[in-house]
Amino acid sequence: MGRRAKRRIPSIFGRVNLAFSRYFLVIPVCLQVIGCSNPDAGPTQHILVSTNPAGALCTLTRDGKTLGSVAETPGSIEISKSQSLLVITCSKPGFETAIYVDRGELDQTSVGNMIFRGSGLGQMVDAAGDNGRKYTKAPLIDLVPTSAKPSE
Repeated sequence: MGRRAKRRIPSIFGRVNLAFSRYFLVIPVCLQVIGCSNPDAGPTQHILVSTNPAGALCTLTRDGKTLGSVAETPGSIEISKSQSLLVITCSKPGFETAIYVDRGELDQTSVGNMIFRGSGLGQMVDAAGDNGRKYTKAPLIDLVPTSAKPSE
C-alpha cells in the first residue's frame, strides 16, 4: 500500500494544512466573542474630596446608606463603584451645608469595548461588577458663607 498524503484544503494563502486552517478561523471568532473587560479598574475607586475653603467635614452617601466621611478636606476616600447616585454633603461652621450629587459616568474602556468589540463578554463582565462606571475623581465643592442675621 502507498503512503497517504496529508489532506489539504484550499485557502486564500495557497495550500495550508487542515490544522492551521482550523485555528485561522477559530481565533478571530474567539477574540470577537470574548472582548475586553476592564479588570484593572476594579470594583472600587479613590475620590479626593476638596472644598473651597478647605477644612470641611464631608459625608458620602449612596441609596440612603453612609459610605464614609472625610474629617477635614481635602481628603481621600475609597468607595465601591455603582450605577447609583453618589451624594457628598459638606459642612463647616460659618458656611451653609453644600450638597454635591454625582451620577457617575461610563468608563472610556467600556465605551471602547462597545465600539470595537461589539457585544462581547467583556461588556457583560464590566456591567456585572460595575467596572464600567466611575465617579468624578476629585470634586471641588464651593461653600457659601452664612449670611449675617439682621440686628433687631
